Amino acid sequence: MSASHAAILAGLLQAALVLGLYVLLGVRRVRWVAATKGAIREIALSSDAYPEDVRKVGNAVSNQFELPLLFYAGLGLDLYLGADWLFVALALLFVVSRLVHAFIHTTSNNVVQRFQAFSVGYFVVVAMWLWLFARLMMSAFGAA
Repeated sequence: MSASHAAILAGLLQAALVLGLYVLLGVRRVRWVAATKGAIREIALSSDAYPEDVRKVGNAVSNQFELPLLFYAGLGLDLYLGADWLFVALALLFVVSRLVHAFIHTTSNNVVQRFQAFSVGYFVVVAMWLWLFARLMMSAFGAA
């Protein structure tokens, strides 16, 4: 497998996480609406009426459109520059951190553990962008 293929695989795994969270969210919402019979009015304008287990998944879905945007942008730039294995390793580590973060978010929702998982992902994304910047500079000045 080439570095480009592995980088794309990391992006696909992150996308699979988001899609899986949407499925879980749909299942939990439908189950709640079916159990409450008529609660649709309560949630028509706000998701605040959903029980905690549904809101946890909804929040986990929302989180996938925050820090992961920097991951996807970096992934595109890495592919444009020519994917390399250091970036791929960082990308896969980021995806693992997001899986752990989403698992914590949708189960125990332990804020300390969730923050730790988020922090790992944050510092990995910072490392990804620093590596991309270094590669760009090396390329611009003929070192790569």
